[in-house]
Amino acid sequence: MTDGFRTLSAYCSGDSPLSSTARAASMRAATCLERIRDFRRRVFAEVTAEWTAEGRAAFARLLTRFVRDVDALSAP
Repeated sequence: MTDGFRTLSAYCSGDSPLSSTARAASMRAATCLERIRDFRRRVFAEVTAEWTAEGRAAFARLLTRFVRDVDALSAP
């Protein structure tokens, strides 16, 4: 997964063959976001592949709570 992350990081940082126009930057950002989401889904699926359904459900609840609490900390 590390190589995929490095490739993703390079793409998202702008090290790609797309031009630097505003439209290209917007397209790159949208594509980058989808690639990040896909990468995250694949990592979670790989890590939890042998977990029980109950374990995955508990992890999902805790991760959701964690993200919500982090968002609350960063709110103005």
